[in-house]
Amino acid sequence: MTLTDSIGGPRLDREVGSRAWARIEQLFDPDTVRPLGPQDTPAVVTATGKVRGVPAVAFSTDPSTFGGALTDVGCARIVEAIDLARLSGRCVVGIWHSGGAALQEGVVALEAVGRVFRAIVTASGRVLQISIILGPAAGGAAYGPALTDVVVMERQATLFVTGPGVERGSAHRRGWGACRDRRCRGRRPVARRARRVHRADRTRRP
Repeated sequence: MTLTDSIGGPRLDREVGSRAWARIEQLFDPDTVRPLGPQDTPAVVTATGKVRGVPAVAFSTDPSTFGGALTDVGCARIVEAIDLARLSGRCVVGIWHSGGAALQEGVVALEAVGRVFRAIVTASGRVLQISIILGPAAGGAAYGPALTDVVVMERQATLFVTGPGVERGSAHRRGWGACRDRRCRGRRPVARRARRVHRADRTRRP
């Protein structure tokens, strides 16, 4: 029997977003997790549940699916989760491990990421928004957490707008993006620059 069978929620395809779903299960209290609609969207899963008894809504990107790329459909899932949290007065937790917008979708994905930003800004000041970064978070997956109230970065996390190749090609110069290690983009330098960023020294990563 699967987790969703035992709680009577929508069935979950374990092959879709399996790593992201494992992180959702680790976040929420046992037997409180309910998938938010059919979980058939590559790279993003969403759910409701309780964290130490407090009701919350969560979404998680799946790095094993196209690097956690944010597609139009995946962004719609995230917007749905944030809007539900705002309307129901629940905290929203975003688990980020993503290379940003899905380049294969072009401007469609970029516009979809913009909708995510709008949802975050609309919920700002109304519900608590927490971002947990468990790996590289680039582009839209970096801007998104930066708009939330609290950012938690674990040891392997990095946060950056774009890669060094893109920066050299567009700006014709070497800047922050040229730094490939965590001295520039890891949790310590980010935490020094943003007081709402917290370093997590001990985490169990599915």
